[in-house]
Amino acid sequence: MKLVYNMVHDNPGEPHFSTSFNNPEKLKAYGFNGQVDKHIHTAVSYHSLSKDIFIYGSKESEWLEAQQQKWKKLITAAKGEGLSIASHIDLFVMPRKLVERYQDELCYEGTLRIDYTKEKVYEIQRIMFQELFELFPDLDGFFVRLGETYLYDFPYHIGNGPSNKKDEYGGNIIPKDAYVKIIKFLREDVCEKYNKHVFIRTWDCFNDGFHANPKYYLDVTNQIEPHDRLFFSIKHTALDFWRRVRVNECLGIGKHQQIIEVQAQREYEGKGAYPCYVMDGVIDCFPENKVKKGLKDFMNHPLFRGVFIWARGGGWYGPYIDEKREFWADLNTYVISQYISGDNNLSELEIFNRYLEEKLGIIDDEQKKFFREICQLSQEAILKGRYCEVYDSTLEEITLPVNLWMRDDRLGGKTRLKPVFEVIYQKDKVKEVLREKQEAIELWEQVKQLYEKIDIRDSYLKAFIGISIEYGFRLFSLVEAGWQVLINGFIGDKTGKYDIGIIKKWIKIFDERYKRYLQLGENDICPSLYQLNYFALPDEKEPGYGMGESIDYYRNMIK
Repeated sequence: MKLVYNMVHDNPGEPHFSTSFNNPEKLKAYGFNGQVDKHIHTAVSYHSLSKDIFIYGSKESEWLEAQQQKWKKLITAAKGEGLSIASHIDLFVMPRKLVERYQDELCYEGTLRIDYTKEKVYEIQRIMFQELFELFPDLDGFFVRLGETYLYDFPYHIGNGPSNKKDEYGGNIIPKDAYVKIIKFLREDVCEKYNKHVFIRTWDCFNDGFHANPKYYLDVTNQIEPHDRLFFSIKHTALDFWRRVRVNECLGIGKHQQIIEVQAQREYEGKGAYPCYVMDGVIDCFPENKVKKGLKDFMNHPLFRGVFIWARGGGWYGPYIDEKREFWADLNTYVISQYISGDNNLSELEIFNRYLEEKLGIIDDEQKKFFREICQLSQEAILKGRYCEVYDSTLEEITLPVNLWMRDDRLGGKTRLKPVFEVIYQKDKVKEVLREKQEAIELWEQVKQLYEKIDIRDSYLKAFIGISIEYGFRLFSLVEAGWQVLINGFIGDKTGKYDIGIIKKWIKIFDERYKRYLQLGENDICPSLYQLNYFALPDEKEPGYGMGESIDYYRNMIK
């Protein structure tokens, strides 16, 4: 039996999502046999170490009690449906009071950053696991993330990844010996001692580290003895969940069991605000990839044990959808979970069509074909509108596409797009790239026409699908106008000669299209809209020259 785990990855520091994917009954019906929630390690009192870390009756203690009660309910509900239940954890996160008390024994000198090399760290981790399994004996294990640690939801804890060095993006640079030491510890103290599962997430976002470099992966994992409770959890992409990124070459190598991570609510491609069906590409292969591989090629591999699906969440901020508007995430989740869990060898297309019949009431074969075309054409439109073939083809599928100019619900501008425009300019491909953006709009027009041919029995769902298609059309119409202004502005910046007539024309079009885009938000069914500023973490200063500020830069220049 393959493992099919689901996680809802709520945005750090924000209210939890409204979603049906926290319901164990639904998960079981979709073919899941495991559920994952987050951060059970913050539900530990450490009373066996000291009674005054969380003093009874204090606000800290009340917060802790709420965490514990939440997890008791989660575990009871999951077990009631026969699901395995695990927690996603960041390993080196502890109560601030505890860290301050044992600072010299836990931390890098003169800091409150936990030093993974110190023995006291592992002594406290052992206490944490002991208390967790005393409190929650039915907990089945952990998904362990190293390197990214976010504390926005935890007012009484501090922590960090196993390193004191930062990469250019602010993440931890983790040496190989740290991975080996930590994984051996977890193998011994969780798998061996408690007979519980440990899933090591290899995620680090780079092509030369643990996540996607086969040599690095083998250098680490070959030093660790396999265990039937130890797994490595690896994203199917060699970077994050983007297109024009190669299939992860660490899949199917080494001697350890692996599960593959898949995202259903694509965080870089609208989060379900507009059509985004990707499971044909995930399962079979994406057509633009040089190596034509998908999950189907690993199904019978002796190391493959299942999937870790993020039905909802990933990334930050919006676009925001709720339980009634999670259709595109639902479709993706259903197909991948049924494909992995099913024992009847149905193809991706057969499962897709079954969903149309059961969820949308689409029985007619021609209507099924129309809906399939909606999904395929919208994916092509996203590839042309959000990405840039001229630039991305220079990256060898190992560097973040289009310099991550479009992230979550934020639109970057002249700063993020400068290296992209530089390549386009040097290759003399400006017209080709702008034509690509126009083709994206033409594809959305075709999608709109196909939608009119389809009958969907649920009136609300039909209305939402229609709004989501219009959302894609208006958003990428705005993108085209933005790129027209910015790339012509870039050429002017570079040569000193600005085509003022063209820039004025497209600024006017941008303003008109932005007004129409904003009007979508007046519809109660519409997901939240993109913003014209660029991305920053909640505690960081927002970078300059998002899309809006960049348009205004050229607007003011040509007055």
